[in-house]
Amino acid sequence: MQVSERVLGFIERRGRAAPETFKYGPTSEYSQRRIDRLFQTTGVCWYFPDVTLQTDALAAAILKAFCIKCAVQERDLGVGRFHAQETPLGLTPLQGICIYDAADGSLRLTQRLAEGFAEVLEAASALARSEAQSDALARPLEKLEDEFKHLERSVTPAEGTPERPPEGDWVVLVAPGSRAIYASEDGTAEVEVVTYRYTPQGLLYELMPPTPGIKWLVKASSVQPMHGQTKTVRVNLVTEKASQSNSPCRSPAS
Repeated sequence: MQVSERVLGFIERRGRAAPETFKYGPTSEYSQRRIDRLFQTTGVCWYFPDVTLQTDALAAAILKAFCIKCAVQERDLGVGRFHAQETPLGLTPLQGICIYDAADGSLRLTQRLAEGFAEVLEAASALARSEAQSDALARPLEKLEDEFKHLERSVTPAEGTPERPPEGDWVVLVAPGSRAIYASEDGTAEVEVVTYRYTPQGLLYELMPPTPGIKWLVKASSVQPMHGQTKTVRVNLVTEKASQSNSPCRSPAS
């Protein structure tokens, strides 16, 4: 899966004083620019029509139980919402919850979660019942346990549906007006592609500049699509002819 993380703010603690929370935004004195991180990793995603089975609190409880049961550090994992254009359930876009390895390239920690999901759910339910907020988490966890017992194994391609490979002078590019991820020495940032150019220096993207009145050109290899959001277009580099834009980039989960 492709994970996009963003720093939303920070909490300041001074001695015995109550901690103070600072949220980044237009009125924040600390917010200079968005701090984003984009990386490829693996994880466990789930979706059920019942929205109570895919909340952040429920996933956090499962993550905590998994870490205790399998001796994994919580800081090595993350919880988030997944968005997918294609899933084993069909071509309809889905959104759900996921627990993922918080390291580029993956540490394969969540593979153990996938293999022992039933046991982790049982441990999470027992942990929730022993804590004060038992009803808030125990009931959804017990319901998720029951739903999990009725799941059937399905074999799907490991890499999802691949993009059509380039043919001759044709390449697949980010469509003008689409948002994508720009990776540089300063990190990653979400950008808008204005257009593309094939130059003697190679293929370039013109991006919407942070400051009006300037042109921002970057190498095409430094711009990555956001799965499920970025639209692409097939372009002939010789004739500059473009075919009809494709649907947003696909991946098993993103």
